[in-house]
Amino acid sequence: MGGSGKILVVDDDREVLDVIAEFLLAKGKEVLLADEGAGALQIFRQERPPVAVIDYRMPKMDGLTLMKAIKSVSPQTEILIVTGEADLRSVTEAVRQGAFDYLQKPLDLEALGRRVDQALDRYQLVLAKETLLEELEQRVRARTAALEESQRRLRALFNGVGDALLIVDETLTILAANEGAAEHAGARAEQLVGRRCYEAVWGRDVPCADCPIVMTFATGRAALVAATARDLGGIRGQRDFELRSYPMETPPDAPKEAVEHIRDVTDHRRAEEERRALEAQRKVDETLRMIGSLAAGAAHDFNTLLSIVKGSAQFLLEAIPAADPRRGDAERIDATVDRGRRLVDELMALG
Repeated sequence: MGGSGKILVVDDDREVLDVIAEFLLAKGKEVLLADEGAGALQIFRQERPPVAVIDYRMPKMDGLTLMKAIKSVSPQTEILIVTGEADLRSVTEAVRQGAFDYLQKPLDLEALGRRVDQALDRYQLVLAKETLLEELEQRVRARTAALEESQRRLRALFNGVGDALLIVDETLTILAANEGAAEHAGARAEQLVGRRCYEAVWGRDVPCADCPIVMTFATGRAALVAATARDLGGIRGQRDFELRSYPMETPPDAPKEAVEHIRDVTDHRRAEEERRALEAQRKVDETLRMIGSLAAGAAHDFNTLLSIVKGSAQFLLEAIPAADPRRGDAERIDATVDRGRRLVDELMALG
C-alpha cells in the first residue's frame, strides 16, 4: 500500500528535515524539502505533491496557515501536521479543518511512514473517486444532451404533423397538444393543456358519443371513428373527420395515456367524390362512343342494303307502265327506301 510518490516536508529545524528526508527516501519516496512556509508554498505550486508533512510551529507562516494555502490550490492534497507542543488543541483544529492526521515530536519514524502511506492511499482513492465522478458527470451530461436532442426531435416531429395530435389521460384531460391541434381549436397549444379534449377541441360540455379515446382505454387497442362536426373547434360549415386513438406505454400503476389523431378529411372525400363522378362520366362517354360506333357501322351496312333495294325499285319503275296497278307497289318501295336513308343519316350522325 502507499507506494512511491512525492512528499513535501516542511520544518524550520534542518536536522528534523534531514532525518525525515533520509527515512522517506529509504522507503522509496521522492522528497521535497522546505524550511519555511513561503518557500514550501512555491515548491508545492510547482510540483503538486499528493502529501505534505508540515511542522505546526514555524516563524512567519505557521503550519495551519500553510495547510489552508495548500488546500486552496489542491483540496485533494493530504496534510500531516507535526507538533512538539503538549497542548494538542491547535493540531486537532487543523484536523478539523482538513488535515489528514497529526504526529507528535519526537517523531516515531515508522508511524510517520505508515501515516504517509495511508495519506498516499487516501489521496489515490480520492483522486480515483473524483475521476469516476467526473466520468459519471460526463456520461450524465452526454445522456442529458442526447435526451434533450431526442426530445427536441420528438417535439419537432410532434409539431411538424399538420393534423391535430393530442396526448390525453383517462379523464380525457389534455396532457400535450401540437400546433395542428392549436390551429384546429383556435387557441395556443399551451392553452389546451389541462382542459378536457371534448371541451377544448369540439366545444362540447360532455364527451363525444363515439369517442375513440374512451374505446382505446377500454380495450387497450387503437380505435378509428368517422365523425362529422358543424361549427366546432373554430371550424365553420360541414366538415368530415377521422378520429384515431392509440394507446401509449406507461409505467405500471401509472395513469394511462393515449394519443388522439384528428384528421380533417373533407377535402379528400370531396376530391374522391369528384374523381368517382368523373370516372362514372368517363364510362358513360365510352359507352356512348361505343354505341355510336356500332350505330355507324350498322347504318353503313343498312345503307348498302337500301342502295340495292333503291336500285331494284328504280328498275321496276322503268319496266312497269304508268297504268299498271303494280307500279304503285314499286313507288311505295322507292319512297320507303328514301325514308330509310333519312333514318340512316340520323344514325350516322351519332357516330
